Amino acid sequence: MNRNQLKLWNKPNELLRFTKLTAILAAVLLRFVSPVFAAIENPAIGSLGTGDAGNAAATVFANIWRAIVVMAGIAFIIYFALGALSWLTSGGDKAKVEEARENISNATIGLILVAASVAITTTIGLLFNIDFLTNLTFEFPEAP
Repeated sequence: MNRNQLKLWNKPNELLRFTKLTAILAAVLLRFVSPVFAAIENPAIGSLGTGDAGNAAATVFANIWRAIVVMAGIAFIIYFALGALSWLTSGGDKAKVEEARENISNATIGLILVAASVAITTTIGLLFNIDFLTNLTFEFPEAP
């Protein structure tokens, strides 16, 4: 860059004018860009992006609910195993046995609550004919 160009960028009004002209030119050029509509389907979400927005929101809700139930099941297994392990390693100490028993019973209560939520949600779906609540099935992948 030579000195004249450096002087141009040092003047705030000239820089502002250049920015305005660039924005106007970009807006004019973007006006002539034609939109492209492609039939692209994401294999991860399937046909979620097509159709009714309410149906898509219901599917998202069902997927989130399904994920929470799976995470709760995994948490039950972990807490139950930790409680059983601490019971086995308590060495006869009554306080450790009581703490392990409490962990196991808390995990069992959590599992009962999750099972109750599945039953309640499915019942509500059947009573009020809400399709996405009745089709909350868990599909396990098959071995190749």
